[in-house]
Amino acid sequence: MGIQTSGNSAIDEVRKIKEVFPDYKYLSKQHLRDDDRVYESIVAGASGYILKAHLKESIANAIQELNADGAPMNPLIARKGTIATPQM
Repeated sequence: MGIQTSGNSAIDEVRKIKEVFPDYKYLSKQHLRDDDRVYESIVAGASGYILKAHLKESIANAIQELNADGAPMNPLIARKGTIATPQM
């Protein structure tokens, strides 16, 4: 599911669907590395996140990782290391 869609954002859609189907696994994809959107996507219920530019090379592995209860994430995003848990 892409994050930017017409109308509601895919992040909002994941939240809604996750309420009804909590065990579904979602793989978010986007054109750009956007730490805020990655974080929002994961918090909303996405199980992984990959960049569209690497989709052809990584989609099969990402699906296998999801099925093995992993959390696929594009290495460029994972290395950013700037996604922080909000302070409570």
